[in-house]
Amino acid sequence: MEKGTGRTDANPSAGSKFLKIGALVFMASGLAWAVNAARPQAEAPPTLQSERSLEAVRQDLASTLPVVRAQAVVALAQLQDQDSVLPLRTLLRGDASPAVRGVAAIALGSLKDTASTPAIAALLAEDKDISPDVVLDALGRMGDPAGATAVLPFLNADSDVLRLQAVEALVAMQAQAQGKAILRMALANQDLEKAKNFAVVLGKLKVASAQDYLIGLARNTPPSPTLSASYLALGRIASTHAVAVLSEAMGRDFVKGRENAVQALLLIRSPEALPRMFPYLTHGDREVRFSAAEIIAEIPDARSGPKLLQALATHEAKVVGPAAYALGRLKYLPAQPELAALLANPASPERETLARSFGWMGSKDHIPQLIQTLRETDGEGRYGAAWSLGILEATEAVDDLQKAANGSSTKLANLSIEALGMIRSEKSLPYLAQKAHTNPELATTILASIANVPGTPARLALEKFANHADLRVSRPALQGLAQRKDASAVPALIQMIDTATPDNRKQVYFALSAVTGHKYATASEWRHWYAKAQAAPGGSQP
Repeated sequence: MEKGTGRTDANPSAGSKFLKIGALVFMASGLAWAVNAARPQAEAPPTLQSERSLEAVRQDLASTLPVVRAQAVVALAQLQDQDSVLPLRTLLRGDASPAVRGVAAIALGSLKDTASTPAIAALLAEDKDISPDVVLDALGRMGDPAGATAVLPFLNADSDVLRLQAVEALVAMQAQAQGKAILRMALANQDLEKAKNFAVVLGKLKVASAQDYLIGLARNTPPSPTLSASYLALGRIASTHAVAVLSEAMGRDFVKGRENAVQALLLIRSPEALPRMFPYLTHGDREVRFSAAEIIAEIPDARSGPKLLQALATHEAKVVGPAAYALGRLKYLPAQPELAALLANPASPERETLARSFGWMGSKDHIPQLIQTLRETDGEGRYGAAWSLGILEATEAVDDLQKAANGSSTKLANLSIEALGMIRSEKSLPYLAQKAHTNPELATTILASIANVPGTPARLALEKFANHADLRVSRPALQGLAQRKDASAVPALIQMIDTATPDNRKQVYFALSAVTGHKYATASEWRHWYAKAQAAPGGSQP
């Protein structure tokens, strides 16, 4: 739901952890970067460190210089080069450089070479020159349950980073077979911080036999990351016996615990939670009110619609928003007259949610009222109206949405442009193209909308913007071409290899990979592929 509240685990994200090279730093400090570079980067297009052929990089594995070998390992891992597995195994077992051995372990994990799992796991006991966090990372990326036994002891590590990595590795391995062993460790544990990691891993592995342990944590732990982790774990194991304790947690001041309790109830989806949610619709905290409405909306029950409509009819300011949200999500059509009457009154509270309710319901009969709301000179009702008109694919609203996008409100402009993309009408293309030229700060939203419009004119517009000098414009245009996966864009993308900036060239390669399914890292390789495709009978792509 649109409340701006993110719900995450009680642990820090994997992307925020630090790489501890340990002895590798002292023995090969110049290679520390290589181990880090071999780790996955969010949304990074596949590319080599430089424009070199794949065969040349493979040959670097035999270099006498450790730094060159490490660079080659990193590049091959990023390219997911399966043909490099055998030489990487050799490096793992016998390279003189600990850093190269560590990078090779991570690369083999990335390549899912499960035959290497025993050798990588053995590093934890046999190779003291490689920091355990590097090995845990490699095993986690491998995702092979055969490595789970070697990882288990690190759930009791003194280092919170190692404990977190152990959790992530076991989850990546889907090590449900270790559930009983993990639960025994958890029951023997007396450390509150470690209990957090046990709760997370038991929940993520869906160890149902841990229910009593987790409920005990939820009832007896003071407000802390461990308490919030226990709530979410109960949701992940779908513990209906935990509904009462989780519902009570929603009304407490511990915000993170409250958020995780809501998420847990959404995972459990038990009708037993519904009677406990309706009293929260009048809670003093808006976040609590909407969280209760979300749970009601996610657990369909024939009794909920009439009860919500009865609450809405009171016009109580606190109730209007959450009741409208739940009624819309439940698509309870008898509520439409009351919702329409409230939306028509400029003094009503939560008019954005009131307008959105018609989009959730799929209520095309109220498009004229939504257009009228969009035309208002101010007020939050316009935001919900723009969103609903897009959801409803209201082609008759294109002109009004374009006018709204030209106003002074950035939020309304973005919502209106997104709505035009959802409507997918070629009629809006000239406007969107002009808007991208005059408002490059909105280009990400504009070009995403253009990418949603089918047909050749939209593709040609994206190709034109992909050559724009402003990265705010060219980057999202290339992303749009990748999203469309239209083979007709390949000739233009091949031409862009020569005209794109060095940074954008990587995006061009990424778009070509998305469209063609091939992965090449140099301009010469892509040109060779394209020439071969053109020479094939009929000029079809190989």
